Amino acid sequence: MLLAMHIPDGFLDPAMCLVTALVSLAAIGYALRRIRVSQGDRLVPLMGVMAAGIFAAQMVNVPLVGAQASGHLIGGVLAAIVLGPLGGAVALTAVLVVQCLLFGDGGVTALGANVLNMAVIGSIGGYGIYAGLRKWLGGPRGTVIGAVVASWLIIPVSALAFAFEMSAGGQVAFRPIATWMLFYHVLIGLGEAVVTGLVTVWLLRVRPNLIYDADAMDQGPHRWGRVMAAGLTLGIAIAVFAAPFASELSDGLETVAARLHFIDRAQEVGFAPFPDYEVPAAQAEIAQSEIAPTKPERLLSAAAVTTSLLGILGTVAAWGFALVVGSGARLGATSPGTAHAL
Repeated sequence: MLLAMHIPDGFLDPAMCLVTALVSLAAIGYALRRIRVSQGDRLVPLMGVMAAGIFAAQMVNVPLVGAQASGHLIGGVLAAIVLGPLGGAVALTAVLVVQCLLFGDGGVTALGANVLNMAVIGSIGGYGIYAGLRKWLGGPRGTVIGAVVASWLIIPVSALAFAFEMSAGGQVAFRPIATWMLFYHVLIGLGEAVVTGLVTVWLLRVRPNLIYDADAMDQGPHRWGRVMAAGLTLGIAIAVFAAPFASELSDGLETVAARLHFIDRAQEVGFAPFPDYEVPAAQAEIAQSEIAPTKPERLLSAAAVTTSLLGILGTVAAWGFALVVGSGARLGATSPGTAHAL
């Protein structure tokens, strides 16, 4: 399973890896310090819910019509709509760390670039577009239109950031990689916009209190534990029932890397226990079955079950890690009198 926008080790120049790591570290460190205490009891459970849901959704690759490639939800704007721009960036960072360390999805040396492109630009930058349109248009209509437009635009912006990172290190020229990254990720952004828009409409109708509002965060007591349980259950359901049927087409970034002939530079995360969301021993058994296919139906079922189980593991890990990070952010946050949000 190949997932869009996750840069592997070996693509970026070491100097660019260092620069993006420092920028991301500064941005996420700032976010952790400035997350508002005034969010009260909502921050930690909702951070876990969003991390779990985004992790599960990112396992589901969908084919791009007519493009011979696939894409999936990034979730930066969606996370920011619920958690605010800083909380969204932190939650998405938690997802990226779990994906990298457990599944080798995105490289260790490239983790800073992945956080910058998807968490910082995706959540903070995307929220800036969303908040501007929401304020300009006003009301629920402005909220939905802002969510749709921001979630669509920010995907090609993140793709351009990767194109700049690759070209700045001298690996490829900017114009061809930017052109092809824009081509695929404008299409991926359309899917992102549809999902984000539908979820936003549902939230406005069913749970409007879940939508972040920097000017009115004290919304009274709610049963956040129940919300957290429901969100985790939904994430697990996506991992179990949708992830095994994800498209096997190459994602947008890998398609561009193959087209521009730098795909062979990709390096695996050697210590990841479940590389590419697979159990190595199980994959060896399936590969052997191609020579002597004794029970293909059982093996196919085993592959689907393995994907589902690893999806559950990753979803729960992202949920738990986000809860730990969110709890630490609340404990270390500034007082309500000095805190502020973007």
